[in-house]
Amino acid sequence: MLEVRERNRAGRPAFRPTDEQHRQVEAMVGYGIPEDQICRLITNQQTKRPIDGKTLRRHFRSEIETGQVKANVSVAQSLFRMAIGGNVAAAIFWLKTRMGWKETAAVEMSGTITLEAMVMKSLELRKAREAAAQPAIQHQEC
Repeated sequence: MLEVRERNRAGRPAFRPTDEQHRQVEAMVGYGIPEDQICRLITNQQTKRPIDGKTLRRHFRSEIETGQVKANVSVAQSLFRMAIGGNVAAAIFWLKTRMGWKETAAVEMSGTITLEAMVMKSLELRKAREAAAQPAIQHQEC
């Protein structure tokens, strides 16, 4: 008959995240904190040491996947409330980013210009460039 032996559980204690740690990770992901920095702040209560990336991803998968989305929703709701509440800057930002509006600058010109004037100005500019490019000739008297 086979004997069943109980496994020896000597080793690192298993990590058991608290509700507070779940909230912290979700918030930090939402704020854009990189995973390696989050690991430094989340500690294993039994060992009092920071967890590693593998442990973070294993125990906080849901928070990592949804934290940023929840933060974006919260900011969008706040901005929307501000925009419909009369905050002009928030309304303009919303229109530009969500509706594709943009500011354009109109340039107005007055007066007339003829083709002859354009050609003359072009010739003047060309002569000035040519003159500037030629070395100065010095005249000596004998």
